[in-house]
Amino acid sequence: MTRGKEGKHPLRVSQLVEWVLMSLLQKIGAEGGGIAFQVGEGTFLPLGGKANGLTKEGIFRLPEEILKALASPPVALSFPETVFLPNCPPFAHALLWGIGEGRRLFLLFWVGRRRAHPFRAQDFVLLERLAWGIYHLLLPFAPFYQPTPLLRPWLEMSLEANIPERLEQGLSSLLELLLQQAQSRDGVILLADREGVPQVGVACGEGERFLTSCPSLPPPDPRWCFRSVKDPQWSALVGVKCQDPRGAEVQPTLPLVIQALQGLVHWCLQATWLEQLVWRDPLTRCLNRRGFLLRLEGEWQRATRYGYPVAVLFADLDGFKPINDLLGHPVGDKVLRQVGQILQASVRRYDLVGRYGGDEFVFALPATSLEGALVVAERLRSRLAGFSVEEMNSVQLSLSVSIGVAVGRPSAPLSAQRLLELADHAAGMAKAKGRNRIEVCLPEEDFEPVAPSPSLSRDLLAALLQYLSHSVNNPVGGILGLAGVALQDPNLPPHLRETLQQIEQLALRVREFSHRLARQPLGQFLQEVETFERRRMAISDQSRGARG
Repeated sequence: MTRGKEGKHPLRVSQLVEWVLMSLLQKIGAEGGGIAFQVGEGTFLPLGGKANGLTKEGIFRLPEEILKALASPPVALSFPETVFLPNCPPFAHALLWGIGEGRRLFLLFWVGRRRAHPFRAQDFVLLERLAWGIYHLLLPFAPFYQPTPLLRPWLEMSLEANIPERLEQGLSSLLELLLQQAQSRDGVILLADREGVPQVGVACGEGERFLTSCPSLPPPDPRWCFRSVKDPQWSALVGVKCQDPRGAEVQPTLPLVIQALQGLVHWCLQATWLEQLVWRDPLTRCLNRRGFLLRLEGEWQRATRYGYPVAVLFADLDGFKPINDLLGHPVGDKVLRQVGQILQASVRRYDLVGRYGGDEFVFALPATSLEGALVVAERLRSRLAGFSVEEMNSVQLSLSVSIGVAVGRPSAPLSAQRLLELADHAAGMAKAKGRNRIEVCLPEEDFEPVAPSPSLSRDLLAALLQYLSHSVNNPVGGILGLAGVALQDPNLPPHLRETLQQIEQLALRVREFSHRLARQPLGQFLQEVETFERRRMAISDQSRGARG
C-alpha cells in the first residue's frame, strides 16, 4: 500500500481507519468487516479490515449483479456469495453498502458473521447510518491511499458535496464514536472562529451547556476530559465525561479524534473555496449551469431512493434586454447581482438556486409538492414585480419574471433533465400568455387520478427523523444562546432570571429529545408509534361506547 503523505503523521491515518472500523463492528455485533475504495469499475482497494481469520491484501472485484445492487440500501449476502470479499474463511452472512455522490460509488463497507445468525432489519439501518458518518470522516484522507487513482474522484466528490451538511454529519459521527469509546452519554465538539466565537457544534447530555459557553479549564468536574485545537483560521474544543477521572479509556483515542477533526475542517474549508471557484456564478453567487445540473441530478437520485417529490422552477426575467441596451452592461450586471440576492433569500437554505444563462434562473426544491412549489413561485414573482435600481427610474424601466413549474415524482419514469425541460416549457408558456405570471407543466402521468399515497418506506422514515432532529436543534441552539447571554447580567430581576432558567431547562430537554430521536433505532421508534396508535384507538372506542 502506498503511504503518500501519510509519512508526515506516521501510522495515524491507518490507526484512524482501524479505530472507526472496530467501532462499527462493535456497534453492529459483527465478527469482521472492512472498508475499501473503488479504484475501477467493480474493483476495490481495501484500506482496512478486521476478521477472526485472515484478511487478503490487494485489489478485489465484486460480481456485476452485486455491484448493481449496491445502488440500493445495504445488501445482504449469504455463503457462498461472500467468497468475493477479502476475508478467509468466508463469512456465513454479510452486509454490504456502497457510498458515493450521485451515481458514483466511492467507498464500500461490509460487515460479516461466521456463525449462522443472519442480520436483522435494524442492522441494515444501523450500518447505513454509521457508515454514512464514517464516510464523512474518512473522505478527507482519501489521497493518503494510492494518491494517483484516487485524487481525481476525490476532487470531484469534494466539489459535489454539500459542505455545511457534511460538516455537521461528520462532527456528529465523530462525537458518537468518542462516546462509544468512553462508554459515556455526555460529550461535546465545538468549533469557533479565530476570535474564539462559537460557530457550530454537536453535543450530548451534559455537553449541551458547553455549546453556548466554553468551559473553564481545568473543569470543575474531574471526570470531564477536554482537548483544545488551535489553528490560524479556527479553533475547536473536544470534551467527554469519562468514568475514570484520569480519562484512561479515551486517552489513546483522543489524538485520532483530533486528527479526524482537523482533516474534516480543513477539507470543508478547501471544498468551500473550490465550490466558489468552480460551481458558482461569479456575478450572482448562484450555482452556475453545470453546478446546478450536477446538484439536480444528485437530488433526483436521493428523491428516487427515499420516495419524495422534487419541484423545479424555471424563471425568465421580463424586460431585462432593454436595460442592457439602454443603460449598458454595468447596470445590467448590477440588476442581475441584486436579483440573485433576492432569489436566494426567497427559498430554503437547502434549496438549489442556479443561473442557467443570461437572465434565466433555475430552482430545485426537494420534498416539495405542486402546491408548495406554487407558493414559492408566487413569492418569487411578487418580490421581483416592479423591481428596479436607481438607474432604471430615469428611463421608466421595470422588471418582472415569468416562471415555469414542474414537479417530478420517483414513481414516474422521468429524468432530472426531462423535469428541467418541462419547467422551461412552462416558462415559455408564461411568456407567451403575457409575462409576469406562473404556468405549470406536469408529466402526463400527473394528470391521471391520483392514487392513495403509499406507506412510507423505512429509509424515508429514518431520513425524516434525522431531518426533524436537525430542524429542532438549530432554533433551540439560538434560544439557549440568548438565554445564556441574558443570565450573565448580574442586575437581572429575580423573577425574570427564574423565567429564563425555566426556558433554558425546557430548551435543553427539547434538544435532548431531538438527539434521542436521531439516535433511536428505527425499529424501536416504529414500535413506540404502534403502541401509541393502539392506545389512541382504544380511547376512541371507549368514547364512542360512552356516547352510545
